[in-house]
Amino acid sequence: MQTKKYYQYLYLLEKIKVREEKLGYSMLHMDYWDNMGTGLSSEGIDKWENSDELEQNRINHLKKWLNKVREKYQLNK
Repeated sequence: MQTKKYYQYLYLLEKIKVREEKLGYSMLHMDYWDNMGTGLSSEGIDKWENSDELEQNRINHLKKWLNKVREKYQLNK
């Protein structure tokens, strides 16, 4: 029988995957509109890059947390 911690670990792993996919789609979306020649303003580009950077920092934080949980409870990938 699996423990509660194991399911929390799987939830965290899935949460990281979803955030990484969301970040990837966000970057593709920006590249698409930039290549379409829509003339994105520099403020819009800066705002988008800042939000992507914040999302990447959050993903890195979650990965560190995942590694700590994995080590503490000897969970497999």
